[in-house]
Amino acid sequence: MTMKLIKSLSILLSISIGANLWFSWNWYKQSQLVITQNQEASDERISAVRHSWTNTVNENTTSLETLANSNLPKKSLDLNVESGQENQAAHFKALVSLAKAQEYEKLEYETRNYLRLYPQDIEAMLLEAKSYYHNKPLNIALVHYHQLLSKPLSPQQQQDVEKLIAVNTTRVIQQFSGDGAWDLLAEFLEPLVQIAPLNRQYLMALARAYGMQSQLTLMEAVLANFPSNDVRSSRLRENIIARLNSSSTEESLGESPQNATDVLIGDRRADVLLKQEQGHFVTAAKLHNTSVNLLIDTGASTTAISDVKFNTINAEQLEFIGLFNVNTAGGSIEAPIYKVRNMTIGQRTLVNTSVLILPSENLGRYDGLLGMNVLSQFDLIYDAASRTMRMYKKS
Repeated sequence: MTMKLIKSLSILLSISIGANLWFSWNWYKQSQLVITQNQEASDERISAVRHSWTNTVNENTTSLETLANSNLPKKSLDLNVESGQENQAAHFKALVSLAKAQEYEKLEYETRNYLRLYPQDIEAMLLEAKSYYHNKPLNIALVHYHQLLSKPLSPQQQQDVEKLIAVNTTRVIQQFSGDGAWDLLAEFLEPLVQIAPLNRQYLMALARAYGMQSQLTLMEAVLANFPSNDVRSSRLRENIIARLNSSSTEESLGESPQNATDVLIGDRRADVLLKQEQGHFVTAAKLHNTSVNLLIDTGASTTAISDVKFNTINAEQLEFIGLFNVNTAGGSIEAPIYKVRNMTIGQRTLVNTSVLILPSENLGRYDGLLGMNVLSQFDLIYDAASRTMRMYKKS
């Protein structure tokens, strides 16, 4: 019984092992088939990808060659450049329109913005300089023009800038020298000497302006730029020193200006009679056909009138000299100076007189100030009895 049971179990074990071996072999064959199929599919996908990539590369290569050989990209680039040039041209045209309209404050602002975009545009630089000429003190504007001379200007532009500088500086030097406005002349020339330290005209005029104000140290510092044997600079020094010595001699002799004037004037009739009002001397005058009431101010180097009165003067009788920094009772301001062709004071008519234009609020109740550019042409005598001042034109 036991043996039969053992045999039966052995048979069953053999059958089980055989079945397991068959199933294992069948599973292995199926797996290999799947792997083979997957490999084939993968190979097909890789081949397809390679084919697609090859076609793409070929297509891109062809496109690049076509791009390189075609004119389309160049035309597109040209269009962009042309568009930029059109914008620049339109912007510059707007600047020219502002200049023609004499809108100089806006022109200054717009040219500054334009030059940030196109910093090498010489024509725009010249427009900016033009705006400075009308908006800023004249010496600052001329310094700017001097700086333009270092730019790549055309021969005509170079000539125009040099002419503008020369005409303006010569006019101011002649006008202020004739007026005896030495302080204004010195202030005008100082920045110009810094930008053009070898300019003989500037140096001589500045040395004279210092000397006429008895600022001999400053005069000698300027004249040191000339050789010791320079004839004109030596003559200027001699004239200034002789003038100062003459004034010192008169003072040491105790000769007062009033006594000297009495001898000179004798019984002559006064050209101008000044009236006293609240401790100040005033006089009536005319600038062309405009009547003004002027306060006598020996501390003012230049005669001044209010902007209100100035606007009534015939423009044909005026010549613009420039904007200048001037000191007033209210502080330093920028103000224009004009040359008036005819100015009548008392019995005398003066020609080509410098007149500073001040805001009316700076002048109080008066129409302006009679400064030393006019007063220096007269001898003044005070009459204590009548409390009047008389002015006699110097011969």
